[in-house]
Amino acid sequence: MSDMHHDLVVGIDRWCAKRSGFNLSALAARSDVSYATVRRIYQNSITSHSLDSILSILAVIFDRSEQREFLRKHVPSLSNLIEGAPFEEMPGLNSFLTSKDHAIIIALASTKSGSSNSEIMAILGQEGLNAKDDLIEAGVVLEESGSLRTKTAHFSVLSPSLIKKQISVWQNIHDHRKVVSHSNHSYQCLITEKVNEQTLKKLVELERDFFKQRAELLSQESSSGDIPVFTATFANFLGELH
Repeated sequence: MSDMHHDLVVGIDRWCAKRSGFNLSALAARSDVSYATVRRIYQNSITSHSLDSILSILAVIFDRSEQREFLRKHVPSLSNLIEGAPFEEMPGLNSFLTSKDHAIIIALASTKSGSSNSEIMAILGQEGLNAKDDLIEAGVVLEESGSLRTKTAHFSVLSPSLIKKQISVWQNIHDHRKVVSHSNHSYQCLITEKVNEQTLKKLVELERDFFKQRAELLSQESSSGDIPVFTATFANFLGELH
C-alpha cells in the first residue's frame, strides 16, 4: 500500500465512522464519483487518471486544511499552485456550490462592488433572496450598508465534480446584451501532453503567475464596471500522481 493510498483509506474510514449510513455508497453520492470508482480507489487501484476523483473525494472526507496537507504531501505540484495563488478559506462554501441560486449569489457577491437585494431579486426572484439569507446565516456572505459581499474575494474549489457544475451555473451571470457582438462567445482550450519534470515545473510557474496577474488586473479601480464575467483556470498535473 502506497503512502497516498494509506492516508486516503484512513481518511475514508474516519469519515465513514462519523455517522450511521456513512459508507462507500454515501461517499460516492456526496462526491459525485461513481461507486465503482470509489471502490477501486479504496481497494488501491489508483492510476494517474484517478486524480480528479480523488480530489472530489477529498472535498467530502477532509476539511480544507486536511485537503491541503494531503496535496502538499502527495501531489506537491498542485499544492504549490494552489498555495502560490491569492486564495483564502471560505468556511461552508462547498455545501452551497451544488445549488444554482446559492452559487450565482456567491459569484456576484465575490466581486469588488458586491451585490444587492435588488440585483438578486431581478435575477433570481424571491427564491434568490431566501438563498441569500442562507448564505448570510452560514457566514459565507456578509451584508453591510445594503451591499452583499462574500467573506473573501478569492477562493478555490478543489473538487472537480463541483467545478464541472459551477461552469454551467456561473455562466448564467453573463449579460450578453452588454457584450459587443464580435466578442459574444465562449471558448475552451484543452491541451494534454506528456512532459518532463522541468517542463512540469515551468507549467506550474506559468499557472501561478497567471493567477497573480489576473487578480492584480481585477483589483484595479480602472477595471471596475457593471458587466459580470466568469473567469476560471483549470490546472491538472497528473505527472506527480503515483
